Amino acid sequence: NPEIRKLLQSTKEAFEKSDIKKYAEASGNRWYYSISSTKLSKHSPLLVGFNWGAKPGLAYEPQLNVPAVNFKELHDRKNELGPFQRAYMRLKKYLPGEDVDNFIQTNLCFFRSAQEYQLSDYDIELCKPLFEKLISIIQPKRIIGFSKKFNNYITSRNLGLNIKFEDFQSNKKIVHVVKGDLKINQSLVPFCILPHPNERYTGDALNIAYKFCFGEIQN
Repeated sequence: NPEIRKLLQSTKEAFEKSDIKKYAEASGNRWYYSISSTKLSKHSPLLVGFNWGAKPGLAYEPQLNVPAVNFKELHDRKNELGPFQRAYMRLKKYLPGEDVDNFIQTNLCFFRSAQEYQLSDYDIELCKPLFEKLISIIQPKRIIGFSKKFNNYITSRNLGLNIKFEDFQSNKKIVHVVKGDLKINQSLVPFCILPHPNERYTGDALNIAYKFCFGEIQN
């Protein structure tokens, strides 16, 4: 796909200008970038985190081609999906009529880092048009976010319409869930923001959150 090849090239060019590239080089790390951990299919829902993690001491390569594996295949490999391993079965439960196995996993920021704070505001700004280009290529049926920074991206740019939100109790913590329509590239895409799988909430609270996001969907 020439559009995907162009997006990969644009991501490489953005990374070359980024602060995280300088940070990684200065600290002796090879982190680079990716646009997706799964194969890309037109109109498939997007699962969106903040950025790709990096394990201590591991070297990573820049993504030159889109993966051939789907979301289910990554799930079945046990340790390939990281925290999203825990989201797979809940998505299957609450979206029984959708092809969860072929959902696309990506991030708002395509640059890799060990910790979120290592990415500068400039790095995030470099990635936003790349992320929006990916959306315009995929034209996803829906976007499911698992990142407070993704929520901030929507609110700071006034991209959300028809917003509804709920706060749920989970022991002494509050689960904040948002849903609505994302106004991007002259189109509206249904979206919701769920707790990141790394955040420790009770199963009951997570079930309420998922039902809030997907309970009205007719499968």
